[in-house]
Amino acid sequence: MYRKIITAIFAGCIGSTTAYSQTNELNVLHFEELKHGQIVDQPLDGVSVASTNLNVGYSIRAFDTRIRQSEYPGLEGADGITGQWNGGNLKHDIVLGKALAIMPHEGLADDEMRAAVSFEFSHPVDEFGLDVINIAEDDEQSHIAFYDGDDLVGMVKLNDFINPTKDLYDPTIEYGDRTANRIRPITADDVDAVEFTRVELHIATKDGAIDNVTYKKAKPLASVFTDIALPASTFDNEVETSGTLSTGTAPLQGSSRFVVLPTSSGGVPLAAAGVSSPELFEQPDPTPPDDPNNPIDPPDTPVVPIPGAAVAGLALLGLLGFKRNRY
Repeated sequence: MYRKIITAIFAGCIGSTTAYSQTNELNVLHFEELKHGQIVDQPLDGVSVASTNLNVGYSIRAFDTRIRQSEYPGLEGADGITGQWNGGNLKHDIVLGKALAIMPHEGLADDEMRAAVSFEFSHPVDEFGLDVINIAEDDEQSHIAFYDGDDLVGMVKLNDFINPTKDLYDPTIEYGDRTANRIRPITADDVDAVEFTRVELHIATKDGAIDNVTYKKAKPLASVFTDIALPASTFDNEVETSGTLSTGTAPLQGSSRFVVLPTSSGGVPLAAAGVSSPELFEQPDPTPPDDPNNPIDPPDTPVVPIPGAAVAGLALLGLLGFKRNRY
């Protein structure tokens, strides 16, 4: 009987620990499989996408940045032949392909909101980043709003990244006509929040676009320890990307293709799709008390998940001690 109990506890602990690691993968949404001009207002992989505009009709569409002589020259970038971006912190010859574009609205002042793109996640997230295209240098209105349920928990202006007085200032970012920039993932800590369930992009630039939306799922530690086994579907969509195992599939398509994110023009390595930074997620194992029968209350520090093997070992010692005390 004791053997069955110990086996069940050990299996549950391993399942819980694995579940925690799976939820810390960095996911990427890209729009490469969409058709040029296609309206985007439908769920992607685990993410509900909605658009709001200040004019009649839709304003959020797929745009192929490789085309030429379009109505939106500010979105025409590197095409893999001769075309290049005018500036930004991405390499000027990086081909982004399809992006999610905010079409211009006639009759609006330059500082008015033109559109909002909402990403609502099936799981809470604690990191959110993206590429932005053709954002005006003097744009003081475009911003990213972070929500936990219906509560606004944080807001970041795109202008904050080029303002040296702001904490999120990034000297590599360069806005302007036909520029492509990578916004590093904004964390929940950056906006003094715990997690987000919805992120909204409010865009004022006449013809701006976004691509390679990145996010990392956050899972409450309490729920991690209650997981007995991982659902089979957790591993259904595992794919191999640049030699690194990642979960999830690319949006709006049957394949599992991810875009491998390029490096910046300054040669600074940037995260590839599905790759998490070890320094963000690795935490030291907690030190067990000297006396298992009289544990010492831990200090007020963040709780970290206990590895399955350690939990199983402690459970085994406790059961053996219980059996010995009965005689």
